Amino acid sequence: MNHSLEIFQAEMITYGNMISHYLFIFFTQKAFGFTCIVVIVYSMVQRANHHSLFGAWIVNIFGVFFHELAHALVGALLYAKPNKFIIIPRVVSIKNQSFYNLGRVEFDNLRWFNALPTSLAPLLLLPLAYYFEAYYWHIPFVKQELGWLFLYIYLQIVLILNSIPSIIDLHNAFKNPFSGILWVFIASFALKFII
Repeated sequence: MNHSLEIFQAEMITYGNMISHYLFIFFTQKAFGFTCIVVIVYSMVQRANHHSLFGAWIVNIFGVFFHELAHALVGALLYAKPNKFIIIPRVVSIKNQSFYNLGRVEFDNLRWFNALPTSLAPLLLLPLAYYFEAYYWHIPFVKQELGWLFLYIYLQIVLILNSIPSIIDLHNAFKNPFSGILWVFIASFALKFII
């Protein structure tokens, strides 16, 4: 009797692997299937974001870490002197409107000349998401299975959502109009040498 139970469990594992394999093919080979899985994972992330502060933080911790790291690295390069790197969530109110602040970096020297690139630094997560997409399936331990597909889509969604500068980031970036003019001039000057 124990032997027949082992055979049954082995058959169920085989059937489970087959179903997972066929679902993986459906979700990756068909545009409709891939769209469905992206919408499902995105809505799960969004539901967690709106359910509670802790839920939003847990779902986004990966993206929040890289969002704040981008601020800290660009700020350090541009002499903004980051002094605190905090990924503890809190509720913040600006102009009688409350929203979740899932992390922050505080600076000692955030000035007009470095505020714009430091504040918009999370946009650098978009190239990171691009390279993640290009190399994810080539990681040796990643298999073409349904669980790895869900993880891939979740990480991409979280990276892309956290590449968007927050309200505070946008406020700091465009506080001084001279900063925008300076960085447009620097970018146009640099493009002359690149092109």
